[in-house]
Amino acid sequence: MQGQSLFTQFPKLKIVIIAVAILILGAIIAIFVHSSIYSTTITVTAAPHSANITLNDRPIRNRAMQRLRPGEYTIRVSQEGFIEEKYTITLESGDNIELMFALSPEDGNYQWYIDNPEDALILEEIVGGEIEGLQNQVARDFPILGMLPHRTDDFELNLWATPSEDDPRLGLSLYVFAAYRGAVVEREEFDRLSAEARAWLSEQGLKPDQYFIEPIQTIIEHIDF
Repeated sequence: MQGQSLFTQFPKLKIVIIAVAILILGAIIAIFVHSSIYSTTITVTAAPHSANITLNDRPIRNRAMQRLRPGEYTIRVSQEGFIEEKYTITLESGDNIELMFALSPEDGNYQWYIDNPEDALILEEIVGGEIEGLQNQVARDFPILGMLPHRTDDFELNLWATPSEDDPRLGLSLYVFAAYRGAVVEREEFDRLSAEARAWLSEQGLKPDQYFIEPIQTIIEHIDF
């Protein structure tokens, strides 16, 4: 037997190796095809942690990544005693989406989140994300925010309030420095400084109907607005 090859010693070895190679190649092709078809992923995180989650009416586990075909999907999150949430999303090839839901109690009592710190963290992250998203949107809509506060020798112009459903305008505050020093600021003087502030805002591209100026009445108490 000395000097003979393994294939000579074990005639069936070549067949076994070829079969294994075919299986491995087939598995690689199957993985590639599966990845090409199911080319998007979505992960849903919900609070309460025991919430029922469905994806196109199919139950899925909380925090479990789902590999999907591109297309439109509807997510429903529900739990007894909480307001159900529904969200529809269109996934494109290559999307890797993470969604978070924190259900609101039907009675408005958030004791659940006080008693369950893990869920409270989800609620906090969602609220924080919404606030950050609104801030980013306001910054995009009003580039002037990057130039505030604006100061001169006589006044400071700064942010007072961001747009809301009640008032879509940007609120700006006008501080008159003379008031800090105890000087009397006449209405005529305030109007002059306000006009100066408005002229600067116009130079920066902000239109009059996009903002309002709020005088700081605690500082300029003698002016009747």
